[in-house]
Amino acid sequence: VFSRLPFLENLVSKALGPELKYKEKQMKEKITKSFGNLKEEYTHILQLKYVQGKKVKEIAKILGKSFKATESLLYRARIAFQREYAG
Repeated sequence: VFSRLPFLENLVSKALGPELKYKEKQMKEKITKSFGNLKEEYTHILQLKYVQGKKVKEIAKILGKSFKATESLLYRARIAFQREYAG
């Protein structure tokens, strides 16, 4: 949302100030730690999907897997990330 509406980010930042910065820093650290605890193939597929914005079909081609196998791997990677993040 903020990347599409930068004025909104400025407004929220001014309203919440240091507390928002602190919470944002904590969240980034937790995400980084969670990624660090995942299997390498999970980290790779999540980065392809959510950082690089690739579609499942593109990821399947990159990984040399079928579409269904890629969907399954992505699902398992999401679940593993959720567990790490919540844990």
